[in-house]
Order: sequence, then structure tokens, then C-alpha cells
Amino acid sequence: MTRIDLSDPAAIRREGAAWPWRIAFLVFAVLLLVATHWPGSEPSGNSILSPDKLMHFLCFGGFTFLLWMTRWFRRVWVVAGYSTAFTVLDELSQGFFSPYRDSSGADIVAGLLGVFAASAWMTTFQPANDFVVRQQERRVSWILDELLGRPTNWLLLGSAFVLPMLIVFLP
Repeated sequence: MTRIDLSDPAAIRREGAAWPWRIAFLVFAVLLLVATHWPGSEPSGNSILSPDKLMHFLCFGGFTFLLWMTRWFRRVWVVAGYSTAFTVLDELSQGFFSPYRDSSGADIVAGLLGVFAASAWMTTFQPANDFVVRQQERRVSWILDELLGRPTNWLLLGSAFVLPMLIVFLP
């Protein structure tokens, strides 16, 4: 966990910008746990080619990204470690709590691929030794914080993703 230096105004601003990400992460984590443990239907068809694997990839990759954006951990490998543990434990616990749900090695692999893809993407934003690259990285972080530091922007982004999914998947 990172500690904030109260004498540094920039650190206080960064800490304030992390709160929407923390709320989004906690909401996403709860929804992910509920969705992965919701009682399913009886399995049918080819499980390898199902869109379920893509959903595991995207959801656990998103979990990793949101955990990183909370700024609770400075190192990408720590975020990747927690996300890997969460992915494996979440998949293994499905067989215990949900009817018609079993632990699946393919689901674990799909989730871990999402974690590793998000972790690889996050390493591109790690500090570099070059001054110009560091300035560009600070600019990208500032843009993300400014755009996503306002609750109205979260609502707009959420509706942009949720509404099309509802239209496509609801009969």
C-alpha cells in the first residue's frame, strides 16, 4: 500500500483522483464475484469456442486494470500477483457455491491471459529513464485522471458500454 505525503500538493491531488477508480474497482469486483458465482444452466455444446472464455479474458483483465488504477500498489507485479490469485480462487470456488458451475481449467487460463495482457499493457506505463518519456507518461496519467476523475464521465462511459450490451443480450 502506498502512503500519501500530506506536504505534497501533487500527491494529495493524485490521491483524490484515485477515489473514482477505487469505487469503480470495488463495484466491479463485487459484480464480478456475483456474476461468476451466479447459478448457471446445464452445460451444452463446445465449451472452448463459447464466448464465455472471451468474457473471462475481458473481465479479469479489467479487474487487473482497475486494481492498478486504484494506486493501492506501486508495482505492476504486485497487482498481477493479486489479480492472478483472485482469478484462480474465484474459478476454483465456483464449484463449491454454484449449481451447474464447475471449476474449469480453460476458464482459469482465459482469466489468467486477461490478467497477463492487462499487466503487459500496464508495464508500458512504468517510469522510464528518459526525461521525454517520463513527461509523456505523466501527461497520459494526467489525462486519464482528468477525464475519469469526474462522476459524470463515469456515468457516460458506463452507459456507452452497458446500453448496447442490454440491447444485444436482452430478448
